[in-house]
Amino acid sequence: MEGYVNHVTGLSEQLSAMGAPLEEEHLGVIFVQGLPDSYEPMIMVLENSAVKVTGDLVRQRLLQDTS
Repeated sequence: MEGYVNHVTGLSEQLSAMGAPLEEEHLGVIFVQGLPDSYEPMIMVLENSAVKVTGDLVRQRLLQDTS
């Protein structure tokens, strides 16, 4: 999972360097959409919570889940 997180983060950084940064909410959606079905319970919790789903939030949850 760390590789996936690093890959998506790297692509986001490349877009920023080209002058087309992603908003945190969009980055969160990208992270979630690329997850396998085994992460469906975590996705449902994120989608049904009152917390704004951002790239930072999803990144933290994914890295926390693998440690």
